[in-house]
Amino acid sequence: MLFKNYDINDDQFGVLTQKGRATRFLSPGRHVVWFPDAATNVQKIDADRGYTIARPEVEALLPSGIAEVLEVGRSEVALISIDGIPSAVLRPGRYFLWKTRANVTADLVSTSTVRANLSPPFRVLAQAARVTTSVAVQSYQSALVYVDGEHVDTVAAGIHSFFTVDTQVRFHLVDLRLAEFSVASQEVMTADKVTLRVNLQGRYRVVDPVASVHQATSREDTIYVAVQLAARRYIAGHTVDQLLEGRDEVSRVMRAELAPLAKELGLEIADVDVKDIILPGEMKTILNQVIEAQKRAEAHAIARREETAATRSLANTARVLENNPMLMKLKELEALKEIAETVGEVKLVAGQDLLAKLSLSS
Repeated sequence: MLFKNYDINDDQFGVLTQKGRATRFLSPGRHVVWFPDAATNVQKIDADRGYTIARPEVEALLPSGIAEVLEVGRSEVALISIDGIPSAVLRPGRYFLWKTRANVTADLVSTSTVRANLSPPFRVLAQAARVTTSVAVQSYQSALVYVDGEHVDTVAAGIHSFFTVDTQVRFHLVDLRLAEFSVASQEVMTADKVTLRVNLQGRYRVVDPVASVHQATSREDTIYVAVQLAARRYIAGHTVDQLLEGRDEVSRVMRAELAPLAKELGLEIADVDVKDIILPGEMKTILNQVIEAQKRAEAHAIARREETAATRSLANTARVLENNPMLMKLKELEALKEIAETVGEVKLVAGQDLLAKLSLSS
């Protein structure tokens, strides 16, 4: 074969290689290659893409003004726009920017700050090129950012991007909402030597995300043990009656005792309450008998108070009647009226003492 034709389209460039070496740059059109061999090949380049990786052997063959060489440093990325439209984000390296088909521009951005403050289109392109990683933080969350294992930032709600060129970036999401905990079936002896079981329930929230992650391997387990021990100390210093009557006091004292530890863990204890106090069977019987006796004594005391009040009222009435003869007569007439309503016939003899001379028949 004396020659071979190669056609390069208008949106392409070509690089002729012979025996593995780039020997000729091919512009759009038909090109004749004389005496091709089996190793002769043409690599075609998409000019509309706007950029390709720069190879030194090809750079030496480029016609003047057809391309611009772009060098992206180790701590940089390049934001590529074609006719003003975001097109790509390039990692460190050398590139050809092809100038014949469109206006291709590049903006170099340093990655040493780690935080990637990019516009939404470039943010998507950077993620696709694996030069950034992003975290979406909800309104009830906070995110700790670690670069190469070191905590460098804490971010609030929103979408945040970070460069990953030559660095490892990871995130730890922290929930800031109220969280509940339960401490069940704690068997404790009271100050009056009664063994009982208590169930505790409480709530806490994270107020310092960094401390909540760094100060304990498990803040939930740490809080659980702390509440457990605080409950044992409180119950051991109080009698059964004090515990049954002062549940609000238990909550207040335990919150105050747990506050320093909670602050160290980056937490705030919202409340701790005694959910249940479970007494032994025989103690329940004794308490029921005590309560029954107390209620019976209260009922007797109320009855005596009522009897005393009634007697005092009668004594007062008698003194008033003794000092008011006319009122006494009126009371007698009232009594006669009531009697008349219950008998068939009344005979009345007028005199000084009406009731003494009253004769009734039915």
